Amino acid sequence: MNSEELAAKLLAQLNTQEDLINLVDELEALSRRVFQAGKLKEEVRTKFSPRLEEVFVVLRQEQARLSSSEDQERFFRELVNSLLKVKIAKIVFAFTPSQEFLEKIKTLLEQRTKEKIVLDISIQEELIGGIQIEYNGLYRDYSVSTALENFFNDKTQVNTLIQKGRL
Repeated sequence: MNSEELAAKLLAQLNTQEDLINLVDELEALSRRVFQAGKLKEEVRTKFSPRLEEVFVVLRQEQARLSSSEDQERFFRELVNSLLKVKIAKIVFAFTPSQEFLEKIKTLLEQRTKEKIVLDISIQEELIGGIQIEYNGLYRDYSVSTALENFFNDKTQVNTLIQKGRL
């Protein structure tokens, strides 16, 4: 399995940019501790999160090829570089989203863009509801605050409601 394939498997477990940063940090720590005298140290495995299990599987399979410290360093460098190529979608929520909701948003964006994505999330309660999305130079605002602002900026709609006694 090459670094691109392994990166794709690892990215499938991530939702946010924070998850990605934590994974890269963990991989960098793992790269310094996993081999001793060219041999895979299995006991190191228990000191890292379960999401790195796939990395240990590949390390076991590739142990002969990764016998030198240069090969080990190259393996981890290529893996991290592959992970860092992922596209980032900035999402602003009016509320703190659940992990399940983040997974749904991520899946929807990946289906629409046909690319692997991680979410850079932030919270702005002044949106009232909805979300704002920025991805690949495009911006979409699906917030309640913008919808209300647009509504009240449309003098025709407001005047019609006033005339009908509804506002």
